[in-house]
Amino acid sequence: MIHDQPEDEQWLAELQEISSEIVLYQFLQRMTQQYGFAGYAIVNLPPASEKMLSKRVVTGTLPKQFMLDYDRLNLLKRSPVFGQFRQSTTPLVWDIDEGMARDKATRRDEVVRLFKHYGYRIAALFPVHSPDGQRAIIVLIGKRSKPSLHELADLCLLAVVAYDRLYQLRHAHQRREHRLSEREMQVLDWAANGKTSTEIGMILSLSDHTVNSYLNSAMRKMDCVNRTQLVAKAVRLNIIQ
Repeated sequence: MIHDQPEDEQWLAELQEISSEIVLYQFLQRMTQQYGFAGYAIVNLPPASEKMLSKRVVTGTLPKQFMLDYDRLNLLKRSPVFGQFRQSTTPLVWDIDEGMARDKATRRDEVVRLFKHYGYRIAALFPVHSPDGQRAIIVLIGKRSKPSLHELADLCLLAVVAYDRLYQLRHAHQRREHRLSEREMQVLDWAANGKTSTEIGMILSLSDHTVNSYLNSAMRKMDCVNRTQLVAKAVRLNIIQ
């Protein structure tokens, strides 16, 4: 390791205490610097049809112009790295020296020139995913030497936990926005279990009209157009199980 680093447990414990997205982004910036990288980006995994990597960036500290230059050179469409992540969840390290050796034969050295222009020499990429299936990559780029296996293991764990924390923070905010009353929750829970309005009314000692009123109120709060969408969205946001 090129820097003195806190124990893994300290990093992980700090992650669990983070209560806002801004603080999480600050944590990622400190982690990036602590491991000797110049910047980071969280990038939603682009589909094969995507041409612009900059459109997939969630957040990060990499220069905006770096991402624009990457897109200007049309590098995403030809990237074997992002193509690999569509089929694999193994972390990957791209080194400029290895890139030069490989691209010399193919005459495709645009990435090497781009990295040299910004003074970078290495990128470490860690695939992550959320409980609802969203796939992303945490990218660290810098001037440092190739990370050791121990560093890569540490960073991989931190990337996974940090992305999970980001998911939890965002969905906690969404749950607060869509906060339902106790009765609305009860009705919605039974609806998710396949009960009709009449059956829910019998269970909760309510009229069909009252049950439908609660469901309609929940639909308005959660911006849904029907019961099916309401149940699906409530499950996705972990409002009900």
